[in-house]
Amino acid sequence: ATHTNELCRDRLEEGLLGDPMDEGMLGTGAIPQECIGPITRKPGVPYAVDTVAVQHISGGFSMCVLRAYEQGAKKFQARGFNVVHFDEEPPWDIWSQGLRAVTSTRGIINLTFTPEYGMTDVVNGFMNHIRPGQALIRASWDDAKHINEDKSHRDQLEQAISEHERDMRTK
Repeated sequence: ATHTNELCRDRLEEGLLGDPMDEGMLGTGAIPQECIGPITRKPGVPYAVDTVAVQHISGGFSMCVLRAYEQGAKKFQARGFNVVHFDEEPPWDIWSQGLRAVTSTRGIINLTFTPEYGMTDVVNGFMNHIRPGQALIRASWDDAKHINEDKSHRDQLEQAISEHERDMRTK
């Protein structure tokens, strides 16, 4: 899940399945074409996937569900999941639904985001109140090889970032 249906299509769907605008690219993402089963599209969002069946090593199928925070917390209710991945920080009510969704399955949640909105309840929970079973892994520009290849370019990028956002974006 991520902020909007378009971001879900353009980032998550592309990373998993391949370029959503080109049917010939299906299977060029992280999921090989031979493992992609039936696909259900999102109404009203061109080329966007709502669900896709993915063949599991056992021979059965797992359901991959793509959601957007803009759909609201109710869209995240009722279903259990083995894995929830929030790409960008979810609002608290959606984070809470993610926790609920992995309770019955003993599943996991991954969050990958930059704290764009400051010290929200979600960020505070990880920065200051880490719970058993949780982990926080910080990654900065120092960990990003592609940013460090050209020091002058990195310095130029860093200087272009507003001073009040610099630590958040680089660290």
